[in-house]
Amino acid sequence: MLAQAALAPLGAHAEEAKPQDVTVGPVTLQIVETASGEKELRHGTRVLAKDYSLNEGLAAKFKDTYARVFDVGPGGNACEGWPAIVTVDKDRKGHGRHDAQGRMPLFHRRNR
Repeated sequence: MLAQAALAPLGAHAEEAKPQDVTVGPVTLQIVETASGEKELRHGTRVLAKDYSLNEGLAAKFKDTYARVFDVGPGGNACEGWPAIVTVDKDRKGHGRHDAQGRMPLFHRRNR
């Protein structure tokens, strides 16, 4: 009985976290936790941002463009993080960028 109690946390921890769906207007992205503990912001199989702390932030619409901010960083100290901004226009074309440090390359997405 003691062995079962000792092994229970291991089994619960071994389960993978389910991906978290996040919308940016009409487009759905996912925040996925990897085996290493890092989180990835993905659109399909494409990784848009990756670090140990990745959380969805504010969303807004400006005319025909949707936007969402993501807080990205190594975890622990929030001062070490940076914003990642994803925008999607009315034609469902997506663009993304990090702050002026350029930690997230520009991406372009067309929906087919």
